[in-house]
Amino acid sequence: MKSALDGVVVVVSYLSVLELTSAITGAIYENNERGNSKLADVCVNAITIDDSQRQKGTINVNVYAPDIKKKIGNEFVPVADKTRLKATVNIIKGLLGEKKGKYFYGGNLWISNISGAIQEKEINQHKINIRVEIRFNN
Repeated sequence: MKSALDGVVVVVSYLSVLELTSAITGAIYENNERGNSKLADVCVNAITIDDSQRQKGTINVNVYAPDIKKKIGNEFVPVADKTRLKATVNIIKGLLGEKKGKYFYGGNLWISNISGAIQEKEINQHKINIRVEIRFNN
C-alpha cells in the first residue's frame, strides 16, 4: 500500500525539471516545508489517500508569488503578480498533463481543479492552489 507521502514524491518528480525550476525564484518544497520564504515557490503536500486496492488520493500544489505594488488612487497597494502566477501555473499544467493527466508505473495522476489567486496577507504573497488527483494500482 502507498501512503500520501508517496503521492507527493510522484508529483514532485514531475515538477523537478529545469523548465519549472528556472521559472521560479525560490524552490520546490514538499509537505509545507517552505518556512518563511519570500520567493516565488511551489509547495507540494498531500491531503488524503484511501486504503483500498486501487488507492486514490489528493495532492495540493501551491504556487506562491510575492505581491507587486500597484498604484490605486494616490497610494501603492500590494496586489497579486498575476503574470508570474499564470506563467508558473501554465508550466505546471503542461508538466502534469493538462488535459489527459500522466501515467506512471503503478498509477496515474490528473489535475482536478485550479483556484484563483488567494491572498496570503501576512507574507505579502498570493498563491494559486492546483488540486491533483492520484491513483495507485496496487
